[in-house]
Amino acid sequence: MEQTSNGSTFEESLSQDAVLERSARSGVSRWVHPLLYYPTNPLILVEGKYDQVFLSEALKHVQHRKKVQI
Repeated sequence: MEQTSNGSTFEESLSQDAVLERSARSGVSRWVHPLLYYPTNPLILVEGKYDQVFLSEALKHVQHRKKVQI
């Protein structure tokens, strides 16, 4: 689908590769796994239901230089 000043046009016969190429040229970024949103920040993986809440609160009271992703 492409929008112009005259309206929208839709091309149904494009291949997946062509759609991806056009999307990239139009500024649509690819999907990124949430674990990779902050690649330079430390990451803490937790498994318990309330572990993330507990660690987030604890880190608020501890002085740390870098942002930590939990």
